[in-house]
Amino acid sequence: MNRTSRTPRRGHEPSASDRSNLSSESSPDVNSSSFNQRRLQGSARVVRDHCADWHNFTQRWDELNDQGFQLANDIVNLKLQHGSKTETTEAVMLHEAGAVSDKTTDEVIYPEGLEELCLKFTEVISSMRHLTEKMKMISDHFRGVSRLEHHQSRDEEPTPLFKTWTVEEFCDISEELEEMFCKEVKLKQSITEDIAHQTSRDVLMTYISMWLHQPYIEDRHYQWLKGMLLETSWLDP
Repeated sequence: MNRTSRTPRRGHEPSASDRSNLSSESSPDVNSSSFNQRRLQGSARVVRDHCADWHNFTQRWDELNDQGFQLANDIVNLKLQHGSKTETTEAVMLHEAGAVSDKTTDEVIYPEGLEELCLKFTEVISSMRHLTEKMKMISDHFRGVSRLEHHQSRDEEPTPLFKTWTVEEFCDISEELEEMFCKEVKLKQSITEDIAHQTSRDVLMTYISMWLHQPYIEDRHYQWLKGMLLETSWLDP
């Protein structure tokens, strides 16, 4: 199936209301939804539950991204402030004394308190990697459901599980979302590994900007998630 031409709903860029509809105020209520009265079973139950999982995982990702952004800011500020103070103080002292600095590179690059921040930063990226592993599992399950549905209706046209979407559509969207987040976590991993050792102010500021804006996660992912929740009646139209 051609992913790019399948459905117009996925090409729509999200508005502010799209984001608010996927906020905690509209989180899927797995326990109380009236849709559960239909007692879904089999493929429909698996797909619907995983749509709620996608929502919950992306909400958790956003929380971790905020935490990581704050830690990245703290790390960069600590390095820049310490480097500025060190350079200014030493320049004055060395000029007055006519001496040469004996301060090691490590003392300049790795100020006190940096290690603790980096450990917290590493915990954040570890949690993000764990989320992407769960996202991959959802896509694997969707693919399994798709194969099962295909096997059960070999000579028939694919039929919607809920309203208008076939299993293949859920599968395609899940794979595209998974690809976005997996690429993004690799970028964030690189930032996490280098930020403590980086000395260039420009590079450090770029790291902060990249972490915040998440270049691999397109804004339209909000619309895709909303579409899945609407299709499976986790959200009301």
